[in-house]
Amino acid sequence: MAADTIITKLQNGNVIITKGSRSMSYYPDMQVLEDEGDSCHVRDKSSSQQHVFHVEEIIKLVRKDGTEILSPDKATLFSELSTFFFFKLGGGSSTHLGVFDNYTDLITQFPTAGTGDLAYVENSQGTFWLPGGMGGDFYSKGVYMFNGTNWDSSVDEIAKQLEENVNDILSLQLALTNHVNDLANPHDTSDANLFVSDITTNNVSTTAHGFAPKLPGDNTKYLDGDGNYTVPAGGGGSSTGVQYHLKSGDNVVIPDGFEYLVYRKLILDSGASITIDSGGELAAHNGIVTNNGTIINNGIIEID
Repeated sequence: MAADTIITKLQNGNVIITKGSRSMSYYPDMQVLEDEGDSCHVRDKSSSQQHVFHVEEIIKLVRKDGTEILSPDKATLFSELSTFFFFKLGGGSSTHLGVFDNYTDLITQFPTAGTGDLAYVENSQGTFWLPGGMGGDFYSKGVYMFNGTNWDSSVDEIAKQLEENVNDILSLQLALTNHVNDLANPHDTSDANLFVSDITTNNVSTTAHGFAPKLPGDNTKYLDGDGNYTVPAGGGGSSTGVQYHLKSGDNVVIPDGFEYLVYRKLILDSGASITIDSGGELAAHNGIVTNNGTIINNGIIEID
């Protein structure tokens, strides 16, 4: 037997067998069988058309995508013929019609087929989201089955389920948003669930309630009416045991009508200051004033 046979898969799905100067065309709806010895043969449903391929005669197989397999052995020949060239599913009523580039290629070659017939599409097409079976323009790659009217893909069913899942999520999200925004149904939390950090957001102000500012670590200062920690007039004391001790950066203002009373000692460190407004009074009783800072007197100073 001469080694002169080439088997070629055409773009339209048909198979051309070229033997020497002769060519024969076969539809892909054929069943591939292994014979005894070194041959395979194909046949249609009625066995009216069949062809025997002897391994030693085959010099080349050419797939639809142009891939070439040279001088295949019997196992390779059977695998190639039953996978890429002929697609009759043995023992059943469904026919595998072939491998197609995309969905358009499939419906162009097979706008109709037998109910249950199968086809494989190698590449998806269209914009991914809504599959063609649901009114969109996306057609996935994979297996398609003809349902008697249209080509169905398993991806359509997956997409339908995903769409239902998304709708469920959106519905739950809307319900949660409405629940959180329901002022008639306030949502309490425990103190343990509060999280605070070193920022001034939501601190108390002259326009709104809020958190107290972070403590300054200075027990001579108190939170004033502007939301700042300052040393109040008439106040004082420190961890050193001195009752009235103004440190650097402390600035005390004694306004009109107020009296700053000192018992024991009053100490001003460098950088501290006392401003006595007109009508204000600084009084040191039974003590002394040690001034290393600044005293601006526009009112009264009384020391005894």
